[in-house]
Amino acid sequence: MGTFNATFEIANLAGERFVEVNALVDTGSTYTIIPANVLVRLGAQIEGRRRFELADNSVVEYPVGQVRMRLEGQELVVLTVFASEEADPLLGVT
Repeated sequence: MGTFNATFEIANLAGERFVEVNALVDTGSTYTIIPANVLVRLGAQIEGRRRFELADNSVVEYPVGQVRMRLEGQELVVLTVFASEEADPLLGVT
C-alpha cells in the first residue's frame, strides 16, 4: 500500500457543476472521502449511512452518497463519504 496526491473533479450526479479537489490517494482505502460542506454545496444527496472501522479499531458512522467524478480523462460515478468539514479529502481505490 502507498500514498500520493492527485487532483480530480467532482459534481453532483447530474454533473451540473464540477469543482477541483486535490486529495491524498491511499491505495488501502476503499472509499473516497470529501468534506460534507463541499458535497452539499454541489447539491450531492445523502443516500444512507455506513459504519466504518478506523485504523485505531474504533467504529464510526458517516453519511454516504454518489457523486460524479472526472479523473484522468474519464468520468464515473462513485460512492463517497460525507466527512466532517475538517477532514482532508481522500481518494479511495476508485
